[in-house]
Formats: sequence, C-alpha cells, structure tokens
Amino acid sequence: MKKNDIILEDLSAMMVKGFGDIAEKFEERDKQIKDIMAAIQSSSIETHALIKATNTRINEKDKEFQEIRSDIRNFKDEILTVLDGHTSILMRLD
Repeated sequence: MKKNDIILEDLSAMMVKGFGDIAEKFEERDKQIKDIMAAIQSSSIETHALIKATNTRINEKDKEFQEIRSDIRNFKDEILTVLDGHTSILMRLD
C-alpha cells in the first residue's frame, strides 16, 4: 500500500462527512423554505382580512347608494306628480 492510498474506512468516513455536510445544507434550505411559507401564509391571512374589510365597506357604500337612488326615484315621482297637477290646472285655465 502506498502512502497516499485511501483505505476503505477513510473513504467511508469522508463520505459520511460529505453526506452530513449536504444534509446540513438541505436542513438550512428546508428552514428557509418553511420561513418563506410562513411569511406567505401570514401575508395571505392579512390579504384576506384586508379584502374582507374592503368588501364590507363596498357593500355598505352600495347600500347607501341604493338608498340614495331610491330617494331620487321617489323625489322624481313626487316632482312628476306635482307637475301633472300643475299641468292639469294650466289645462283647465286654457
């Protein structure tokens, strides 16, 4: 056996160390991925809450708009009724 020859035990030890280093890198990446996924979930929850609040405000404003629209229709009907009355009076005067 030569001085620089690697024996099977040495090769095995190097492989174990190499696999250990690789496993550590995977664990680091797994942790980073978990952190990113947690941030995404947190952001998603915040986004859903914001969307829900926005939808609630839109629904409230839509109800207000419908009430105003109804009031305008009622006012229009009242104006037309008054105008009909005035027209009737004017027709009788002629």
